[in-house]
Amino acid sequence: MIDWQRICMDLRGIFGSLRQVGRLLHHHNPDYLTKLERGEIKDPRYSLGEGLIDLYRKHVDCVIPMVGVAQQTRLI
Repeated sequence: MIDWQRICMDLRGIFGSLRQVGRLLHHHNPDYLTKLERGEIKDPRYSLGEGLIDLYRKHVDCVIPMVGVAQQTRLI
């Protein structure tokens, strides 16, 4: 399972705010990403999740953080 909290936290660190991340993804509800980062929402909507993964791969790392995985392998 993908660690959405970690993805949001890392993207916030890169872009300065989750509001900016939402703008890049053309997402109109800034509180949604904040709730995702806090763990109040477990899985994002499909299109938003896909966009978050794409941004993470481009700007943070090609390894997507997973919950409950002891060791991660690179996808490239």
